Amino acid sequence: MTNEKNEQILIKSLTNQQVSTIALISADTDKLKDSLKTRIKELLPEYEYIDFSLVGRQFTSINALLCEHLPQEVIKGDKITHVINISGLDDFAIDFKDNKIVPSPVIEQMNFERERFYRNINAILIFYVNNYTIEKLQQTAPDFWDWVLLHHFNFTTPDEEKHSDGYVEDENYHPQPYYSPERLKKIKELEHKLSSLDASQKEEMRYIRSKLSLQQVLAEEYYHVREFEKANKLWYEILTIRKKIGLEKIEEAEILFELAYNYCEMRKFKTALDKFNASLDLFMQIGNKSSYGTIYHNIGSIYKEQRQWTKALENYQKALNLSSAVLNFRISQ
Repeated sequence: MTNEKNEQILIKSLTNQQVSTIALISADTDKLKDSLKTRIKELLPEYEYIDFSLVGRQFTSINALLCEHLPQEVIKGDKITHVINISGLDDFAIDFKDNKIVPSPVIEQMNFERERFYRNINAILIFYVNNYTIEKLQQTAPDFWDWVLLHHFNFTTPDEEKHSDGYVEDENYHPQPYYSPERLKKIKELEHKLSSLDASQKEEMRYIRSKLSLQQVLAEEYYHVREFEKANKLWYEILTIRKKIGLEKIEEAEILFELAYNYCEMRKFKTALDKFNASLDLFMQIGNKSSYGTIYHNIGSIYKEQRQWTKALENYQKALNLSSAVLNFRISQ
């Protein structure tokens, strides 16, 4: 089915919804996912939109996670007024057990409590995933797949774009921030504490440590609300201060990793790649092998987005090999 036909069916199914609805959208690149989000907003302006990322969160139940973090007016509203764009399910779609791919606890729980999505959250939920995740769900979680099959819409990049060497970084791309009431309150409190530090004591180590601690927590909070530029500004300040007072290689590697991850979210892939490689080099210098796999995976994702398939596969394979090696080492201990 063509993208145009899929779009027509999707929009028709979401128009003037009176009950909670779930849709699963698969796409072959993050760029296509972003364009689909924009397109849906244009075609369905009657809804308000919230971007909700699962990345970096600790949870088993997506239903419980959404109920905890979404505004109450979304969860218990009388009418369907919001669309929740949910990303990051790819990170939780599969698990490894006895060297075999198996459904993750998140998917098993999602399948078990699927009816609760309709009862507990009065909104339209759209899950954005990649094609690999769809393939593995079909193979490893047939019950879950049977449930979502009727709600699945697959989109592919147009043929005229498939043979390009890679996407040019879009300087006009700005991720849409989302502040829940709880996050907004916490960020305001942190910003106030940071601005209230006694600058007359800025040469004292106690002041420096307090500032670094607040900056790091605030940078992490900015990430969660998709304020990636603000987060990176703080990470650069942290890096500068730490270099003046003494910086361990592992600390610098971790900061460079945070910068790289945020640049990825801003689609500044060249800068992200430079930071990931710099971080990897430092981790290698200190022999911190547990971090190699994560970085290779992220580098692979950058090359995938740029359609450099060979480099993407090479880095994904490195990540998989290193993850297996670390797992076997831990088991042997």
